[in-house]
Amino acid sequence: MKIAAGIAVGLVAIVGFAAALSKGIFASKQRQESAETALVQDHEETASINREIGRQAEAHDGEVAATKAAAYERSPEIQLLRALEAEDRRELAKRSPSPTPPSSATH
Repeated sequence: MKIAAGIAVGLVAIVGFAAALSKGIFASKQRQESAETALVQDHEETASINREIGRQAEAHDGEVAATKAAAYERSPEIQLLRALEAEDRRELAKRSPSPTPPSSATH
């Protein structure tokens, strides 16, 4: 009887240990899945933030380019060069075209 009681206690201990081990493995698996889910969510949030930063950077670059172009157009030197170019075109339009270019006369 003592042996049977010892075996019964041993079996109960083994079953209890197996249940605790199973419960620990299940809890560990749940923690791992939770950590993986959090990691995926963190990655998605990071990607979203990076996309927004990129969009804002592109918008800022566009604003900077537009500001530079506007400043360039308002520059007195550029306005003077444009006026001189326009005057040169008017002068060239007033002149009569030469009958034949010198390079084609020799051929």
